[in-house]
Amino acid sequence: MSESPSSAAVFIGIHLGADRVQVAAVTETGVTLAESAAPYSATVQPTPIKEHAELDPEIWWNATRMAVGHLVNQLRSKVSSPSQLKAISVCSDPGALIVLDRFGNPIMNAILARDARGTDYVKSLNFHGLEHCERMGFQFKATDPLAKIAWVKENLPEQYENALFVHQADFILGRLKGQPDVTEFSLGMKTGSDLLEESWPDWLDYDMHLGVRERLPRLVPLGEKVGTVCSKASSSTGLPAGMAVVMGSTSATASFLASGARQRGDFYTVLDRGMTINGISPQMIRDPHGFIQIFKL
Repeated sequence: MSESPSSAAVFIGIHLGADRVQVAAVTETGVTLAESAAPYSATVQPTPIKEHAELDPEIWWNATRMAVGHLVNQLRSKVSSPSQLKAISVCSDPGALIVLDRFGNPIMNAILARDARGTDYVKSLNFHGLEHCERMGFQFKATDPLAKIAWVKENLPEQYENALFVHQADFILGRLKGQPDVTEFSLGMKTGSDLLEESWPDWLDYDMHLGVRERLPRLVPLGEKVGTVCSKASSSTGLPAGMAVVMGSTSATASFLASGARQRGDFYTVLDRGMTINGISPQMIRDPHGFIQIFKL
């Protein structure tokens, strides 16, 4: 005997992984109704410089459309009405930088997280942002998006003049709601966001002379509704138009929340290529040596 369709509220999460997009639909009580995945259709684009790593960002969106479309097809037999699909969100690792025109279209390949072309700008970023780095408890690295922005400004001045800069998750979130204009606090940390003041700091423009703050997405907290699924995204994915689009997080934060941590003093440790310790604290934990990376929920 087949199971009756669910009448519970359903939420969809998109994870942008290293080589594929993974999507899941869960009910408000945590029951997984459907899962889907789609690999990226191409690998890293060859570049003449060893330290560079690029990929056409449309590849991410095409894989997302496929994975979400397959998920929606699964859900048709598992939910009573499309109105049960309440919200969708996106998470990814930080580091990748997408350069857009004023209409939200990519004007070059995405600069991937491991790309170290910003090496020559790290010393200047950490000098001019010294106070900021001390407050945040870390120093900028060559692979950080802010170092990549500095590289674009000096090496591609014509593109930089009218460019907008977003992260990987911001780009996909923008495709869902029609405009890539928001990012989450911690996702923007390596682009220079101030987690305490909840803003893009003045030193980016007045000391580094990047003229970049107006080119960066609006900072919003995790879980905030930032728009609805637009008609174009609805047509290409099968999602209902008007479904809420909610700000996601970094992959590390999503993993931390999935661990069950809920209150001050809860900590969660991940052993992978390195050791990551995540926890809830009433105050900022700073490491002057930069070994502890700080993110904000």
